Amino acid sequence: MYDYRFPYRLWYGIWSPFATVRLFYDKKSATAEAYVDSGAFYSIFGSVVAASLGLTITSGARKRVRLADGRMITVYLHRMGFCLGEEHFPSTIGFSDELDIGFNLLGRFSIFDRLMFCFNDHERMLYVSRIEREHEG
Repeated sequence: MYDYRFPYRLWYGIWSPFATVRLFYDKKSATAEAYVDSGAFYSIFGSVVAASLGLTITSGARKRVRLADGRMITVYLHRMGFCLGEEHFPSTIGFSDELDIGFNLLGRFSIFDRLMFCFNDHERMLYVSRIEREHEG
């Protein structure tokens, strides 16, 4: 039924849904864990991931975004390859050194329209499936 399963991780005493993803940019790749956040619009990764991809943290399309705690941060958006398991597709990924929450975020934009996420807090398991897309043409 589900293509991928990720056990929740204990993060400061709270069981939380994290997934391992790979990002591809200009012949470089980086593997990172990200908190899957259905309330986040953009996926935001930190400077370590940006450096692994050969990006400076301030390159890309500049965007100001509001976090759940009300703070505004600057995020720099890039179009790049995204991979979760065997699912690989282009996506818009943000980078910022202002997030200051201790983990990367996997948000909705250009991800949740390709993958379906099921958060099972009872089992402490994140289930992920590809969304079958109609072929155009």
